[in-house]
Amino acid sequence: MKTSLIDKLLSEQISVDRFSVKQVLILYDDSALKIGDSCQRFYGLGAFKSYFVNARLDFSYRGTRHSEVYEALLKHNPYLDGFFNEDWEKIAFREYDVVICFSDRENELLGILTERYASTEEEQPLNCRFFSFSDKVSMLPAGTKTVFPGYPALWAHVMKHEIAPYLYITPEEKAWGNHWLQENGLQEGEQLFILVDAASKRFKLLDITVYFELINYLLDIEGAKVLVYDERGVGKEEFYKAWLGEDKASRVIFARNLGLREAMYLIASDHTRLIIGPCTGLLHCASGIYNYFSHQGLPGEAMPLMITYTGKYEKPEDNAGVWWARSPLIHCLLLRQNPAARSSKEAVLLSELPEREKYDTSRSILCKEYTSAMLIEFIEKKLNIQSFII
Repeated sequence: MKTSLIDKLLSEQISVDRFSVKQVLILYDDSALKIGDSCQRFYGLGAFKSYFVNARLDFSYRGTRHSEVYEALLKHNPYLDGFFNEDWEKIAFREYDVVICFSDRENELLGILTERYASTEEEQPLNCRFFSFSDKVSMLPAGTKTVFPGYPALWAHVMKHEIAPYLYITPEEKAWGNHWLQENGLQEGEQLFILVDAASKRFKLLDITVYFELINYLLDIEGAKVLVYDERGVGKEEFYKAWLGEDKASRVIFARNLGLREAMYLIASDHTRLIIGPCTGLLHCASGIYNYFSHQGLPGEAMPLMITYTGKYEKPEDNAGVWWARSPLIHCLLLRQNPAARSSKEAVLLSELPEREKYDTSRSILCKEYTSAMLIEFIEKKLNIQSFII
């Protein structure tokens, strides 16, 4: 009996009529959480909903370690009918017609299913079909294969899906961000520049001297204040004072101990005029927020300038094109070698490169090689600095 259930679960021959499917579960299980990766994966939920046009779409994850991130990224998502945190042993899989697995532990899931359902298969069959997208979104360790079969027709539909990456912020949440900034030192008429100073990997960051040269430049703009996230409440003020001095550091707002969702409210505020940082989760959040605001009718001139600086990535398969080619509102800078340039390096805009060069890493160099002049020159081109002078 156990063997026949396993054969059925792993069969690639059993077809699914997508129009007859009534209940679909996205089973999400990522042991190595990264906000940017999650943003990219969750953008496809609309494609699942449009493929299974008559179905309810639920999303489940297990454990509480990543709850804050998942809840922040999926809140108000109109494509989800249900969202819950549940151990696999407790999920009522018989209620679903299709389960789409995103997990690096599919073998464990197969073991749980056979343990729970093999003995009752004859009296009450488990007719739910399990499919895997784990390899499609790079969740599996190198050399590992999926356990459950793929779903080529659904994946083809996802790949053709044209909906831009959205994160959904309500007017009330945006008002919360405005109020928080006013309560924390932003005055009427001042403009906010958000600088992201952290990333999952050190290689994504600027040289520390270059970073503070950039902040000094921004703080010299009359009527502007800088916001820095201190998400763990480690006390960044003293460090910034040492680099900037008391006067300039007093014009830096430190957002301490905010959750990801609250951090997003500040990005969405009416006062935010610039967001700049490395290839990291908060920049992906900014992209999704303003894609949604644009869809809701926010004009381009009311949006902040959003810049991510990139260069050489850690893995050969990673590059700026993979992460940012689908983010139309983000100005993605790529640092690369150019023997013809005066300094033998140049910062180029990803969107202006020929298609083949967007994914070419052969000339890319590390972000620590950026100069402040490169970044400041680009900001001055894109921002009307005079508009910030009171």
